[in-house]
Amino acid sequence: MKERLKKLSAFQAEHFEPGSAPDVKTLKSDIDKGDLPGRKIGGKYFVDMAKYEAATDENPTGNPLVNKVLNKIAA
Repeated sequence: MKERLKKLSAFQAEHFEPGSAPDVKTLKSDIDKGDLPGRKIGGKYFVDMAKYEAATDENPTGNPLVNKVLNKIAA
C-alpha cells in the first residue's frame, strides 16, 4: 500500500467539525504511539491517509460489537 501523507492541519480540517478537533499535540502523540497511522518527517507530522482509510473501513464505529450488530442488520 502506497503512503498518501496529509499534513495534520489538513487532516483536522477535513475530519473534524470546527472546534471539535483534537489538539495538534494530541495528534502528534497518537502518531508517536501508533494509535494514528502517520510519521514524522523533518520535524513535521503527517497522517498516512491510505492506512487511516483502510483502518476506518475495517472498523467504522471504533467498537467491534457495534460493527457486528450493524453488519447483521445490513445483511
